[in-house]
Amino acid sequence: MPSPSTSGCREVQVLSSHGTSSEKFAKPDSHAFEVVHDHGSDQPREHSVVLDGRTHRTRWRTIDSAKYIPASIFPAVYVVHRLYRNYRPRRLPTLTSLTLLELYAAAATPVLVRCLAFADAGDAIRDKDRHTIVFAGRRLRRLLKLDASLHQSFRSLDATLSQTPAGREVQARLRWLREGEDRSGNIIQRVVWWYRHPAWTDQSIWNGVAMLMLGEYRRKPGDTQPPVKTSRRDWDLCVTYMTTFTRLSQIEEWREKARNLFAASLPVSWLARFSGRPLLYLPMSAVQRLLLGTFLYADWASTAGMFQYVRRIRDKATFARLVTAVFGDFEKELLDAKLPNDEGIRTVMGWFE
Repeated sequence: MPSPSTSGCREVQVLSSHGTSSEKFAKPDSHAFEVVHDHGSDQPREHSVVLDGRTHRTRWRTIDSAKYIPASIFPAVYVVHRLYRNYRPRRLPTLTSLTLLELYAAAATPVLVRCLAFADAGDAIRDKDRHTIVFAGRRLRRLLKLDASLHQSFRSLDATLSQTPAGREVQARLRWLREGEDRSGNIIQRVVWWYRHPAWTDQSIWNGVAMLMLGEYRRKPGDTQPPVKTSRRDWDLCVTYMTTFTRLSQIEEWREKARNLFAASLPVSWLARFSGRPLLYLPMSAVQRLLLGTFLYADWASTAGMFQYVRRIRDKATFARLVTAVFGDFEKELLDAKLPNDEGIRTVMGWFE
């Protein structure tokens, strides 16, 4: 296979809102970055073995039902534990400054997040268009890992566009697609916008992916206008999902750092509490809650949070067509995920590798 840096890209032309030529950008070649699963589609479907005797539909219905487990079990256990402590108070010192409710919430949240992630993965697998968008994000992530020069091209994109009037017009179009009226609106709109565009979202990658998709959007017969206002949020959701997925490794690293720092803070918190000085143990309590919240948020963002973007896309067929035109065909990956044995579950797990 040719080297990704030499043959892994093709040039596409991006047009401004008036249809004039503005800049050229490298389009990834999907043939150079083909995803291959263990026991791929070469295995005959009739030879597949259903390990637990359940049908394909029953298996996914079971996964859908699993997301309700934490919402039912953990509150019941917490109530029993609270009644027990009212009857027999704790005599030994606690290990952390967290209350009993906070401890149960911290224990239940990761379980709930993973149940939601698997349920949302099942929804994506059952929907071919959303499934295609999910695989496009994974392929873009692998593409950036294989070709470091592409990331550099993304970073230098804004500087190149700002040198010409047509390029600045493209920048304004990209900014409108990404921000719309939300970022300059009231405080609630701003908070929601920052929540949906976290700090780890790389704006240079966002602009590059949006330009590639806009280039394909322009090729649609009989449609020469830029995306209309009613579909702007879909553009933002699709491109933000793909951009965020490329940062999955960094999000997981931050999650592990927050977890390790929280564990390291435990003995420091013990010493601060045993000292009896509020100026020591009160700040440590705040630090512990901050680290725990960071861990839980990063844990959600790296699993269930990824699917929220894809689930909220309305015009899913159009964006499935666009990502297929940009990143290549996904029929093999879609077939592997539909296998009636554990290959489908294995494929879902592979999304986060």
